[in-house]
Amino acid sequence: MKIGFQVSSIKEYLSTPWAVMESFKKIKNIGYGEVQIQYVPTHITADDIKTALTENGLVCVGTQDDYPDSLRDIRTLIEKNAQWGGRYICSALWPMDCVNPDSRTINMERYRAFINEMQAACRLVKDAGKIFTYHPLFFDLNPVEGVIPLDCLLEEVPELQVTLDLYHVIASGLDPVETIRKYSGNMEIVHFKEGKQLNGESVLMPLGQGDTDWKPILKACLAADVRHCFIEQEKWHKDAFECMADSYTHIQSLMKDMA
Repeated sequence: MKIGFQVSSIKEYLSTPWAVMESFKKIKNIGYGEVQIQYVPTHITADDIKTALTENGLVCVGTQDDYPDSLRDIRTLIEKNAQWGGRYICSALWPMDCVNPDSRTINMERYRAFINEMQAACRLVKDAGKIFTYHPLFFDLNPVEGVIPLDCLLEEVPELQVTLDLYHVIASGLDPVETIRKYSGNMEIVHFKEGKQLNGESVLMPLGQGDTDWKPILKACLAADVRHCFIEQEKWHKDAFECMADSYTHIQSLMKDMA
């Protein structure tokens, strides 16, 4: 299992091609060898990203984008992953009108249209030799009309993989170890993100500085044959790259203890 970096964590540091190059250099210098790319501004070209990856010796494992861009731009995402060497194309979010937020009931007509979109995107990704995955948020893991939205999606799109974000798993009230076990065999990427309760709200922290016990989570990921764990933290209480270095050091230390 390899430890990588989710580029969404530093979107404020990706404003120009030079900024991307410098940020990727810092990521590499911390020790990360892999990245998942998300939230790069549209004026940064695919060539800019390719150059920054190559010159800094970073491997792009894949991309992540939010609905509707993740499906509307699926052909472009396939092309970018082909250029960058990415294997996984990840989509997050359902259409907002799929579920009534007040009654927690499903709009079946909109739901069916979304499923058709996901099935079509999955076929395109598979035909390109890539893997299509879905990143659930906490509301995808809580029951709606007695069923789990993520489980319905996986039943409707059986070739879809899961990219679990453990921050959202914990926020949904689920046990992260049991959830990893549940989706074992259909999950090659997991996101590691740390929360800490302060004054009644959850704030993001470097791994090991919050409320999460990462050792059993790491063991569960290894047992589930997870291939890539991406560390992310979109908000920081100090320098973003210092936070990413703290997280990397903590996970590497735990993995060394477990070896």
